Amino acid sequence: MAIRPILLNPEFLMIFLQTMSLYFQAKSIGIAIPGIGREDVTHAEFGLPPLPEQSRIVTRVTALRRLCADLRQRLAERQSVQARLAEALVQEVA
Repeated sequence: MAIRPILLNPEFLMIFLQTMSLYFQAKSIGIAIPGIGREDVTHAEFGLPPLPEQSRIVTRVTALRRLCADLRQRLAERQSVQARLAEALVQEVA
């Protein structure tokens, strides 16, 4: 099903739909190929901020997602260093 935004920032709509994924998953029916019905989408209610606020939200969410990705990468690097240090310590003791 296609959603055509009117007076809606498309990136804001994408963020909204991503945040609503649990709601839509709970509404999904079917076993082999679960899906949601048109009514589930058309009856989903949410407050719609003005377009300038939608743009500010998109900008902020994008920055926060970049920050989270950076933090995940730094954490993975730290864990890798910690594992190498632990391995070197064990080899030194052995």
